[in-house]
Amino acid sequence: MTTEKPIVLYGSPMSLYTARVRSYFIKRGRAYSEQPPHASKYFHEKILPKAGGRRSMPTIEFPDGTVIRDGVAILDYFEALNDHEYAPRSPKQKIVSLLFDVIGAEGLLRPAMHYRWNYYDSEHFEFNRLHFEALFKGHDNAADLANERIDLLFQNALPGFGVVPETEAACKAINEWLAENESLAPGSESQRAVGLPGSFVIQGIELRTVAQPFRFYLLERVIGAYEALGDIEQQEVLQMLKLCNMEKLLNYRISRPIGRKDNLEVWL
Repeated sequence: MTTEKPIVLYGSPMSLYTARVRSYFIKRGRAYSEQPPHASKYFHEKILPKAGGRRSMPTIEFPDGTVIRDGVAILDYFEALNDHEYAPRSPKQKIVSLLFDVIGAEGLLRPAMHYRWNYYDSEHFEFNRLHFEALFKGHDNAADLANERIDLLFQNALPGFGVVPETEAACKAINEWLAENESLAPGSESQRAVGLPGSFVIQGIELRTVAQPFRFYLLERVIGAYEALGDIEQQEVLQMLKLCNMEKLLNYRISRPIGRKDNLEVWL
């Protein structure tokens, strides 16, 4: 049995990204307790400032008060402590694992939200609403706050969901946005989405969505891992990607890289 003090995991059962961190903690036997991120004054006064002011799930707090925001950053932190014990070792498996972050965890967010919110009956919607209400546990007006959050979701977030992000259209949209915002100083916060839309054509149907630089932040990790391989290993990975018609992924770049500082993604 572990003797480590529990970490507080701020998340929700309905959160896709909280599930990744929760599963990881269970896998490695790390003690944790889970709390909704909106429920307490403590979260807003103590956790949110340390999380860069960005309220997102998952966020964790260590017993000493240290805070890490974002599931990718949380898993990276623990894997670095343990010599990446749960990461694949072979070159091809490592690339595929990193691609899961780009295509699975991020790219599939859009269809996940589509099926969560666009394919529901009254019972399904009520199930979602109750999960939102749980985020505000302890508030006298939890139901009203949940309904307000759902309304904002429909007004702002859901219209921004499109199709998969690894396309020239999305890359072009982000680069154009950066060109229009050249005055951004290094270290400026990189929002998960920028207003300039990219357009996607799927089976003859054009969809428009906001450009989301974070996906290219994850894609840069794939490209970095590929470029760190030897020539023979690179050829093996390239052949694997060609079999899946995915070799173009190695060519996509944004003109300004993204890093992390003080729990935020920032332009470098």
